[in-house]
Amino acid sequence: MALAWFGVLLAAIDLEHRRLPDVLTLPLYPVVAVLCAHEWRKALIGCAAFGGVHLVTRLVNPRAMGGGDVKLAGALGAALAVHDWFALVWATGLASAVTLAISVVTRRREAPHGPGLLAVTWWVTAL
Repeated sequence: MALAWFGVLLAAIDLEHRRLPDVLTLPLYPVVAVLCAHEWRKALIGCAAFGGVHLVTRLVNPRAMGGGDVKLAGALGAALAVHDWFALVWATGLASAVTLAISVVTRRREAPHGPGLLAVTWWVTAL
């Protein structure tokens, strides 16, 4: 429950300031490491895969995604992989759809990706 509230805080900050500060994203790594220690190999692979996909997107088109999104994706990828491998695939597509929906609702060409990542990770792991 505490992590859910933390996710709400991160999403609100990203929506308001279009930024995910390191002081909030980087502490997720040790928390997720402790929570996923029982399946650390899956967590590590999920972190690298999900974070890597977002990193490649950032490198190919820096305007498409911020560095905070990449850092957040790594931590969330660990949690998703421990939950289910297929969750990584679902989360990738659904997070993009949520980001697109935010863009449509706000009528802005660019939208923050963090809220989509957080909402979809919560939804996929909680249900």
